[in-house]
Amino acid sequence: MRLQLSRRTNYGLLAVLALARTGEATAAEIGEAEQIPPSTLAHVLAALARAGVVASSQGRGGGYRLAWSPGAITLRQIVEAVDGPLGEPRCLLDQLPCKTQALCEVHEKWARAQHELTRTLEHTGIDALLDCPRHLGKARARQTRKASRD
Repeated sequence: MRLQLSRRTNYGLLAVLALARTGEATAAEIGEAEQIPPSTLAHVLAALARAGVVASSQGRGGGYRLAWSPGAITLRQIVEAVDGPLGEPRCLLDQLPCKTQALCEVHEKWARAQHELTRTLEHTGIDALLDCPRHLGKARARQTRKASRD
């Protein structure tokens, strides 16, 4: 289990938040607003679509939208859609699955921390992040900072 989001998961979160704010957008619109490289965004959106987090429509006027309401989409769903299942607890010392026959001195505390992180990801919906100023989108955040300086 990772304690930091991968760059691809971060892009997935930004894309989902952008769709939660706008309702529907093309990959180009999301990429421009969030400054996500187009090739990476294409892979991330495809992973989110395969996982049922976003839905896509083809053709002229097509784009992406959330498959569910923002409150029904959890951070865990985004992390797992992009980076795969969180899986079993991994040893803090050697990054291998914990061996129950030879538990290390930090196993209990580390397993509890991993469980709490997974639980938090499971119980945090995207709607909880929509009003957070840091998640208003990179372009919008820059506009806000610029306006406050003027």
